[in-house]
Amino acid sequence: MTTSDIQPTSSFAEMGGTSLNAVSTVLKLQESGYTVTVEQFMRNQNLDALLQIVTSADANTNHQHDYVIKNLKENIELIPAAQKLLSDSFMAKCEWYSKCGNMLADDLTTVYEKWWDALVDDSFAVLTQDGTMKAASLAGDLTVIQNLDLTDIHPHFITILDMLQSITTPVLLKYNPQNRQNVVFSKFMLGAATDNTAEENVALFLLMERKLRDLAQEKHYTITLAENVSPLTQQISDYLGCTRCAEIYPCTWEDADGQKPFAACSMDFNVTVDVFELNKLDEKE
Repeated sequence: MTTSDIQPTSSFAEMGGTSLNAVSTVLKLQESGYTVTVEQFMRNQNLDALLQIVTSADANTNHQHDYVIKNLKENIELIPAAQKLLSDSFMAKCEWYSKCGNMLADDLTTVYEKWWDALVDDSFAVLTQDGTMKAASLAGDLTVIQNLDLTDIHPHFITILDMLQSITTPVLLKYNPQNRQNVVFSKFMLGAATDNTAEENVALFLLMERKLRDLAQEKHYTITLAENVSPLTQQISDYLGCTRCAEIYPCTWEDADGQKPFAACSMDFNVTVDVFELNKLDEKE
């Protein structure tokens, strides 16, 4: 396709646009001085409609989907479905599960069941108005997560934790050298239903990221930290102003014995450590 083929009525999606390059496109528009959000971009993919949005006075209007956030401590009946959603989501999007380690979704669910009580205060599910669960988040204080009981946890999951610790330790030495509580709010697990559309996932992850940021600010944390394993969440972190503090390709990582437990993963699969300093929000207020 050439630029001469592009018309005001052309559709971003029909021209090959995806949820991933929608996020990067919005970032470039913002860098060029245009005021437009990812949500607005995804809802107005006709180029003429997009032009109206970026030049309109109400461009900052945030058109949220009609989703309902439910705290899982107050809605315990939703916990089994949230645990299954998270398991299915990570088994689908993480090569370190699908290509190595022989873990099953049930093994991951066992982890959630074992650790849920320690993290349920800040965990939630996102539902449609008719009650369909579309996404879920398991989050909390990183010092609590680092001290959770590993008894009866699948050994491959423990290896994953070892790798993540190896790349987050230098970051934590900068932001929390004394390893104090109430400093680092970990966005430990954010997952979406595997049958969601790409557009739904953009809206859902933005909604969850902002909710978690609000929770962390309300509890006076210093930073939020995420170990992002998907291109979408990595680009959303960029969009929301996070600092990329570390990056690793699991296929290259060696354990203490010099082995590469994730060698079967591809070079397309990477993990980033993304931090948001919450004092940035205070500066805006």
